[in-house]
Formats: sequence, C-alpha cells, structure tokens
Amino acid sequence: MIEIQQFNVTRDYEEVCRWWDAHKWPRIPLDFLPDEGRGGRILFASGKPVIAVWIYKTNSRLGWMEWMVSNPDAPREIRKIAPDLLIEDAIKYAKELEIGVIFTSI
Repeated sequence: MIEIQQFNVTRDYEEVCRWWDAHKWPRIPLDFLPDEGRGGRILFASGKPVIAVWIYKTNSRLGWMEWMVSNPDAPREIRKIAPDLLIEDAIKYAKELEIGVIFTSI
C-alpha cells in the first residue's frame, strides 16, 4: 500500500538525514526546509518511508520543489515509480497552496 503524508519533523527528519548521508549528499539543515520541514511530502510503501520532497511557497504564485531524496534501502521496484507518484502529489499540494507554477532544478 502506498501512502503520501506531510513530512513530520519528529518522525522523519533523522531518517531523511540518513538517506542524504547514504547518497553522500550534504544534510539539508532543518531551517533551510520550508516551514521547518513541514512543507515536505513523504511517500510510504507498506508503512516504510521511500522518498521525500519539499515545496516552497513564495510570496508570489511561483513555488519551488527541491531536495528530493530516496531511501537507498527501499526496494528497487518501488524506488522506480516513487518519484512520479510523489511529484504528482506535490503538484496537488502546490495547487492547495495556490501555487501557479513550480520551479525545480536538478
């Protein structure tokens, strides 16, 4: 079962930091994340966290999607489809925030 939830700092931040470490990426400080991390979305498969992303709302209708990171220990099959599912959810979330355009960089 796949479920996408709002990022929960207490529950999720240390886990996501472990993912950044495993990918040899720098940890993103909590105060760099929108709303102290609460602007994030995280996908769970069978109750296990798989991938996370953050949506920044600006003071215009432009939003920013950044810091997508996946759990390197998640099964490969779910990691292949998870980004598309999370991006689809992020678009819905952005609409709720009245964001008209999402910008991202890779």
